[in-house]
Amino acid sequence: MSKRKVPFTHWNDETLRKLHNPFDEVPSSVLENYRKELQALIQAADKEKTRLSAVYTLVCEAQTKRTNPPKLVIADHAIVRYMERYLGFDVQPIVDAIVEMAENADPEVAIREGVIITVLPPGSEADNLNHCSVVETPPKSKEQ
Repeated sequence: MSKRKVPFTHWNDETLRKLHNPFDEVPSSVLENYRKELQALIQAADKEKTRLSAVYTLVCEAQTKRTNPPKLVIADHAIVRYMERYLGFDVQPIVDAIVEMAENADPEVAIREGVIITVLPPGSEADNLNHCSVVETPPKSKEQ
């Protein structure tokens, strides 16, 4: 290698030495061992990065849940019980009217597996619903 001077003044011999690859003089067998070790370390770091990323996602989800709690949904049953127990509504006449509609095979009453599941608006027919069918219920016993 020739000792030609580089025309740039800031490229002195010290800078050129720093640019020299320190592994150029290392034997090939040692370089291969270094390469394998470094590759294993990189793979382990990638696995740890994946694990930490999953943990980070869980932490973010938990934080989001605390800052934005899910909106509550109130079941119709809870509304009826509130009206009955806190507002003093007597729901028995309503129950009796729905049972009477079912006993009369009213098409607006949807029954599934012997349970009245809903009462549709006037003029609707429950048997048009995919999951419901109208069935006649046995008459109410006089003992009740």
